[in-house]
Amino acid sequence: MRLSPRTVGLLHKHVINRPMRPLVWLGLFRDYGFLETTGRRSGRARRALVAFERDGDAVWVVALHGRTAGYVRNIEADSRVRVRLRHRWIEGEAHMVPDDDAVARAMRSPHRMDRFWVRAFAASPISIRVELRRASQSASRSRRKLA
Repeated sequence: MRLSPRTVGLLHKHVINRPMRPLVWLGLFRDYGFLETTGRRSGRARRALVAFERDGDAVWVVALHGRTAGYVRNIEADSRVRVRLRHRWIEGEAHMVPDDDAVARAMRSPHRMDRFWVRAFAASPISIRVELRRASQSASRSRRKLA
Protein backbone atom coordinates (compact mmCIF):
# COMPACT_ATOMS: atom_id res chain seq x y z
CA MET A 1 0.00 0.00 0.00
CA ARG A 2 1.44 3.38 -1.02
CA LEU A 3 0.47 6.36 1.12
CA SER A 4 -0.32 9.64 -0.59
CA PRO A 5 2.11 12.53 -0.13
CA ARG A 6 -0.58 14.35 1.85
CA THR A 7 -0.96 11.42 4.27
CA VAL A 8 2.81 11.16 4.68
CA GLY A 9 2.99 14.91 5.33
CA LEU A 10 0.30 14.66 7.99
CA LEU A 11 2.13 11.74 9.64
CA HIS A 12 5.31 13.78 9.73
CA LYS A 13 3.58 16.87 11.06
CA HIS A 14 1.41 15.29 13.75
CA VAL A 15 3.09 12.01 14.71
CA ILE A 16 6.83 12.26 14.09
CA ASN A 17 7.68 15.96 14.21
CA ARG A 18 5.61 16.80 17.27
CA PRO A 19 7.86 14.96 19.77
CA MET A 20 11.03 15.61 17.72
CA ARG A 21 10.76 19.41 17.54
CA PRO A 22 11.62 20.17 21.19
CA LEU A 23 14.40 17.57 21.19
CA VAL A 24 15.96 19.06 18.06
CA TRP A 25 15.50 22.58 19.47
CA LEU A 26 17.53 21.51 22.51
CA GLY A 27 20.26 20.22 20.19
CA LEU A 28 19.90 16.54 21.05
CA PHE A 29 19.94 15.38 17.42
CA ARG A 30 23.09 16.47 15.60
CA ASP A 31 21.87 15.77 12.06
CA TYR A 32 18.60 17.66 12.37
CA GLY A 33 17.73 21.31 12.56
CA PHE A 34 15.21 23.89 11.51
CA LEU A 35 15.00 25.54 8.12
CA GLU A 36 13.25 28.90 8.31
CA THR A 37 11.79 30.30 5.11
CA THR A 38 9.56 33.27 4.39
CA GLY A 39 5.99 32.29 3.54
CA ARG A 40 5.38 32.96 -0.15
CA ARG A 41 1.88 34.31 0.49
CA SER A 42 1.88 35.40 4.14
CA GLY A 43 5.40 36.83 4.32
CA ARG A 44 5.69 35.28 7.79
CA ALA A 45 8.55 33.11 9.03
CA ARG A 46 7.90 29.39 8.51
CA ARG A 47 10.00 26.72 10.21
CA ALA A 48 10.43 23.20 8.94
CA LEU A 49 12.17 20.42 10.86
CA VAL A 50 14.62 18.82 8.42
CA ALA A 51 17.57 16.46 8.34
CA PHE A 52 20.83 18.12 7.29
CA GLU A 53 24.07 16.97 5.78
CA ARG A 54 26.95 19.36 6.54
CA ASP A 55 29.35 20.21 3.71
CA GLY A 56 31.83 22.90 4.80
CA ASP A 57 30.05 26.29 4.69
CA ALA A 58 26.89 24.71 3.34
CA VAL A 59 24.22 22.23 4.36
CA TRP A 60 22.19 19.90 2.17
CA VAL A 61 18.52 19.11 2.71
CA VAL A 62 16.52 16.53 0.79
CA ALA A 63 12.86 17.43 0.28
CA LEU A 64 11.15 14.04 -0.07
CA HIS A 65 8.15 15.50 -1.88
CA GLY A 66 10.16 17.73 -4.15
CA ARG A 67 8.57 20.93 -5.34
CA THR A 68 5.25 20.12 -3.67
CA ALA A 69 6.74 20.63 -0.18
CA GLY A 70 5.70 23.97 1.30
CA TYR A 71 9.20 25.01 2.30
CA VAL A 72 10.47 24.24 -1.21
CA ARG A 73 7.80 26.49 -2.75
CA ASN A 74 8.76 29.18 -0.22
CA ILE A 75 12.42 28.88 -1.25
CA GLU A 76 11.45 29.20 -4.91
CA ALA A 77 9.72 32.50 -4.05
CA ASP A 78 12.53 33.80 -1.78
CA SER A 79 15.84 31.95 -1.49
CA ARG A 80 16.96 33.75 1.70
CA VAL A 81 16.67 31.34 4.61
CA ARG A 82 17.88 30.80 8.15
CA VAL A 83 19.12 27.48 9.49
CA ARG A 84 19.16 26.56 13.17
CA LEU A 85 22.00 24.17 13.81
CA ARG A 86 22.46 23.09 17.40
CA HIS A 87 21.72 26.30 19.33
CA ARG A 88 22.25 29.10 16.83
CA TRP A 89 20.63 30.58 13.75
CA ILE A 90 22.71 31.09 10.61
CA GLU A 91 21.52 33.00 7.56
CA GLY A 92 21.94 31.50 4.14
CA GLU A 93 20.88 31.28 0.54
CA ALA A 94 19.03 28.12 -0.58
CA HIS A 95 18.99 26.69 -4.09
CA MET A 96 17.47 23.59 -5.62
CA VAL A 97 20.02 21.23 -7.19
CA PRO A 98 17.99 19.04 -9.57
CA ASP A 99 21.13 17.33 -10.96
CA ASP A 100 22.02 15.91 -7.55
CA ASP A 101 20.92 12.35 -6.71
CA ALA A 102 18.57 13.21 -3.85
CA VAL A 103 17.71 9.60 -3.03
CA ALA A 104 21.39 8.60 -2.73
CA ARG A 105 22.05 11.68 -0.59
CA ALA A 106 19.13 10.88 1.71
CA MET A 107 20.18 7.24 1.98
CA ARG A 108 23.51 8.37 3.48
CA SER A 109 21.66 9.49 6.59
CA PRO A 110 23.03 7.87 9.74
CA HIS A 111 19.47 7.36 10.99
CA ARG A 112 17.64 4.18 10.03
CA MET A 113 14.24 5.83 10.23
CA ASP A 114 15.29 8.49 7.70
CA ARG A 115 16.38 5.81 5.26
CA PHE A 116 13.08 3.98 5.78
CA TRP A 117 11.07 7.14 5.02
CA VAL A 118 13.06 7.70 1.84
CA ARG A 119 12.54 4.14 0.60
CA ALA A 120 8.88 4.03 1.54
CA PHE A 121 7.55 7.51 0.90
CA ALA A 122 9.81 9.63 -1.31
CA ALA A 123 7.90 11.14 -4.22
CA SER A 124 10.12 13.07 -6.66
CA PRO A 125 12.69 14.13 -4.03
CA ILE A 126 14.94 17.10 -4.69
CA SER A 127 18.20 18.23 -3.11
CA ILE A 128 18.53 21.73 -1.68
CA ARG A 129 21.92 23.29 -0.99
CA VAL A 130 22.01 26.10 1.56
CA GLU A 131 25.11 28.28 1.36
CA LEU A 132 25.63 29.53 4.91
CA ARG A 133 26.90 33.03 5.63
CA ARG A 134 29.74 33.36 8.06
CA ALA A 135 28.97 35.20 11.30
CA SER A 136 30.89 38.27 10.10
CA GLN A 137 28.84 38.38 6.87
CA SER A 138 25.57 38.09 8.79
CA ALA A 139 26.60 40.84 11.23
CA SER A 140 27.59 43.26 8.46
CA ARG A 141 24.34 42.48 6.63
CA SER A 142 22.35 43.26 9.81
CA ARG A 143 24.23 46.55 10.30
CA ARG A 144 23.45 47.57 6.70
CA LYS A 145 19.74 46.91 7.33
CA LEU A 146 19.81 49.22 10.35
CA ALA A 147 21.57 52.04 8.49
